[in-house]
Amino acid sequence: MSTTRISEPGDQRAFTYFVGVGLSHSLSPPLHDFVANSLGLGWKFVAHECDSVEEGIRLFRQPSFAGGVVTMPYKTAIMKHLDGLDEQCIKIGACNNVYRAADGSLRGANTDWCGVEGCLATASDVGKGRPALIVGAGGAARAAIYALHERLACNLIYVVNRDKDEVAALLKDTASYGPGLSVKHLDCLEAAKNIGQESDPFYIVGGVPDYEPQSAAELEGREILVHFLKNARQPGVLLDICYKPRRTRTIKLGEQYGWHVVDGTMVIGRQVYEQYRLWCGEATANMIPLQEAWTPSFPIDIWLRNCRYLLIDARCSFLVVAALTKKTHIEYGSYDNYLAKMSCAPAISTMSLGRAWVHQMPEKLRQAGLAGFQGVEMFYEDLEYMAKEAYGDCSRPEHILAAARQARSLCDDNGLVVMALQPFWFYEGLIDRHEHELRIEKLKLWFQIAKILNTDLIQIPSNFLPEKHISGDLDLIVSDLIEVADLGLQQSPPIRFAYESLAWSTYINTWEQSWDIVQRVNRSNFGCCLDTFNIAGRVWADPASPTGKTPNADADIEASLDRLRRTVDVRKIFFLQVVDAEEMETPLIEGHPWHDAAQPSRMSWSRNARLFAYETDRGGYLPILKVARVIFEDLKP
Repeated sequence: MSTTRISEPGDQRAFTYFVGVGLSHSLSPPLHDFVANSLGLGWKFVAHECDSVEEGIRLFRQPSFAGGVVTMPYKTAIMKHLDGLDEQCIKIGACNNVYRAADGSLRGANTDWCGVEGCLATASDVGKGRPALIVGAGGAARAAIYALHERLACNLIYVVNRDKDEVAALLKDTASYGPGLSVKHLDCLEAAKNIGQESDPFYIVGGVPDYEPQSAAELEGREILVHFLKNARQPGVLLDICYKPRRTRTIKLGEQYGWHVVDGTMVIGRQVYEQYRLWCGEATANMIPLQEAWTPSFPIDIWLRNCRYLLIDARCSFLVVAALTKKTHIEYGSYDNYLAKMSCAPAISTMSLGRAWVHQMPEKLRQAGLAGFQGVEMFYEDLEYMAKEAYGDCSRPEHILAAARQARSLCDDNGLVVMALQPFWFYEGLIDRHEHELRIEKLKLWFQIAKILNTDLIQIPSNFLPEKHISGDLDLIVSDLIEVADLGLQQSPPIRFAYESLAWSTYINTWEQSWDIVQRVNRSNFGCCLDTFNIAGRVWADPASPTGKTPNADADIEASLDRLRRTVDVRKIFFLQVVDAEEMETPLIEGHPWHDAAQPSRMSWSRNARLFAYETDRGGYLPILKVARVIFEDLKP
């Protein structure tokens, strides 16, 4: 194994590579760059999407190759292309790490098991020698079984998995892991209940994507997991290898029943030492500042670019600070503190991926997944067009619900969570109360859709119908919104609502007005959606002005943002949209091609000229970073 430092004469190593498919969501590149820089190596970690395993091998054969990380779908395929394999790699049947040995050969290793062992043993060593449980029978299960048996002396390991053939393959592949290992498939709840507390698992490892169980087998598997979590003689350690999102359903279940939970991002951190030991030797690996390596934030500007929407947990709005302040890293005091600030996730509206009458959902969602988005905001129009395509009609509720099921399946296939359903518009303040009742009936359908999509969030934009149709009576508006909030609380699980003021709405068109309404509604499930376009586009910008700005734009936006930082409780921000817009070359007034006498100029502007963040080359000019910085950095509970 090579122990050459990059600073030594003749050492050409300059790049560590991450090869596979679907890499843009990964946490690894900024972490490895930080470690390499802290060691003075100067290596650059490059995530390279490969169309074939041979393409990855070509990178690894270059003189500039310093080390490689391999992910799906090449963990097994790459093994036959290497010059040698380490023992663990052979046993586990998967290679996730490639290094150059002292003789110049390329060798494959597996460090996944190191991550599992490190996470479990560090959380508690009480479980050594006791039974364990693994949820799933995929590649992660093999590394988990190796770590549990070989390193933590867990000889009895239960497996919960819906597919018996996958379990059979797992049993065959792990037969060589050593004497005394017994892997048992629990295929029904009754089998789990027959296990006495003296044989219940202390370590539980989740190895399946974070999807809501749908089939009978999946539901049975969830019941088995809940049984062990709920009835354990002693709450143990639950590690979920999945980290998309970080607080998965499995993690939340563990928390609910008092288990020590470890999220999947820690598995990555625990592998760092072993990876650098292979790449540059034990002496160098011992110099890694492991505590620091796992506390800096990642350069999220990579994620924020071309991302129109960021849906955030109200308490945790720090994810994109790096982008907003143009910094590469931001230090936090501890990893736990860092994780507490990492629960926002990059998502994109299905509408932003292309309107439904041109672009079909399967391809839109596939592209969103490949681009690394973790979720989507489901635009209702997409469901209507899916229903039309399948049934020729979208007026029947059963057709919309069927479309929702298809959309959910597509999201699951592409690793996407539906973070919100929108827009439930033209609702509040209706003068015609019969129309109001029809909207309430429609909301009941939306509750069913939300449950199918597995989202608990519905967005309500402020009403922009003409004055003859809606009232500006604040009491009526608040009463209507209390009604939906209370209906949402009656759902299981409860449905939340994010109320958004649109810059062109008839009565509620500023964030101040929407925040006032949120306070008046005063329900735990009723919050606001803030939008950088709607904030800046109302206070600072005016597309009908020759300057593109309001008369006192700079002073007004500063005053508005000062009120924002002083008054808004960040816990009530359910949802943030990061959006820019194009500056008009000529005022959007009569004679402009986008002018429509029947609608406000800001509405025409929004319909035709919205941009993603950072698209200044396309004319983006709103002070969205100024607005977002206040939201991300200054707001407090």
